[in-house]
Amino acid sequence: MKTIVLIGGYGFLGSHLAEFFQKENKVIILGNFKRNSIRFLKDQKNIELHNVDLLNDNAFSILENYIKYSDVVLNLAAIAGVSNYSKYPVNVLLTNGLGTAKVLDVCKKFDKRLIIFSSSEVYGEGSSNCFEEQYVILDSPKNLRLSYAVSKLFGDHLAYSYYKQFGLPITIVRPFGIYGPRQLGEGGIQIFVRKCINNETLQVVGNGVQTRDWCYVEDLVEAINLILTNDKSIGEIYNIGNPDTNCTILQLAKLIKELTKSSSEIEFIERSGVKDTMFRKCNVNKAGSSLIWYPKTSLKDGLLKTIEWYRENNVGENISV
Repeated sequence: MKTIVLIGGYGFLGSHLAEFFQKENKVIILGNFKRNSIRFLKDQKNIELHNVDLLNDNAFSILENYIKYSDVVLNLAAIAGVSNYSKYPVNVLLTNGLGTAKVLDVCKKFDKRLIIFSSSEVYGEGSSNCFEEQYVILDSPKNLRLSYAVSKLFGDHLAYSYYKQFGLPITIVRPFGIYGPRQLGEGGIQIFVRKCINNETLQVVGNGVQTRDWCYVEDLVEAINLILTNDKSIGEIYNIGNPDTNCTILQLAKLIKELTKSSSEIEFIERSGVKDTMFRKCNVNKAGSSLIWYPKTSLKDGLLKTIEWYRENNVGENISV
């Protein structure tokens, strides 16, 4: 039994990682309760929950208290959600950037194995073949959508620098469109699913031709486990996504409507606040060759599992953040 610390682990991804690892390990979750998906876990026998805000003055000492006795640290802490990028860009940049710096510093002090959760947003406005070592350039500071992307890219650079300068054993993962049960907040799939179940209008930005990949959360958990059992992953960056599911937002809305047998109408709206990313598709060849990993779950199968969970749990907007 090892001790695994999940920083920012109260949310959607953290709940699935905690559920998987607590079967044979002790899991310590540090974070706030803004997106608390842990509440839906029936079995929490090997899970400890602790409240910490990475921007508070006492964050460093709290991190030290738990990381020094751990075997592995996963940093998922971030402010996400497109609406936050234009409303709270300072909070986004500081939490995602300086928060990651604190985690790296504590892990360096105790020489801990660390996985940094980055984002597909670091690839900027779009690419049909996003691969880990490609050239990345971001837009003007006036494009507030990129506050999140910049903060994540800063975390990537800083984490890799800790690896090169101090030998800290890190791995960076860049998730693409992860979805599944227990997702709260602004995830596109969970919003469409909830609205279709209630036969509410689906709002699609622009004409809906934006393309995305969608990766079922269990496939991501498998990838993380493979990373932790493969020393060759140290110092590497991996895309984690499912390019076989790439589709337009309009196609996604229509598919969810069909699978839920919903009478929801589709309404086209203008994007407000931040600039939209028109297309994105991941390349996961590196994870395939290095980790022997490839996503197994089709979009239809993943959506059916997700729909079933939301039907059973009646998750409303009042607990979406």
